[in-house]
Amino acid sequence: MEKRKFWVFQRGDPEKGETVLRLDGPIAKESWFGDEVTPALFLSELERHPGDLTVWINSPGGDVFAASQIYTMLMDHQGKITVKVEGLAASAASVIAMAGGEVLMSPSSMMMIHNPTTIAEGWKDEMERAVSILEEVKASIINAYELKTGLSRHCYRDCPSLRLINVQDCGSRRQHRQRPLARNQEPCFLALG
Repeated sequence: MEKRKFWVFQRGDPEKGETVLRLDGPIAKESWFGDEVTPALFLSELERHPGDLTVWINSPGGDVFAASQIYTMLMDHQGKITVKVEGLAASAASVIAMAGGEVLMSPSSMMMIHNPTTIAEGWKDEMERAVSILEEVKASIINAYELKTGLSRHCYRDCPSLRLINVQDCGSRRQHRQRPLARNQEPCFLALG
């Protein structure tokens, strides 16, 4: 059975030398069930597409360490990165979204951020170690949000354990501005940062 990736590179606007990258599905460090992203494979494909990149995201999230690798690969990519959230950028996918020089959200899209989760078992010292790891993971995720938005770490550290953000939320905080989509007269996206 052929494994299915959740990303697809497509030719974008040839005049701009742009490539379109569509991310659609769960993110995982290793290939589970044949439909999650493997960062090594992602990097090998990304390297074949130099220049500007428009990244469309619709993902429920997944493995935060795989997302961190993809975020870093996109940040290191030579070319302008524009991220467009077309449906959902939840959990680890919201970290990937922070790699965009410009991050745009469809009027009907959502971004979900939350405290990291894990499963642990064992004695008290093992539970304390799990809590310590979760605190470090949260701090690393906040690095990406803080770098992109310029907002204080306290805005994220003190947020509820789960937060859904829609375009209305973005506009009410005045952290976003309206931008038209590149194609014809389609609906606007709101830009983060």
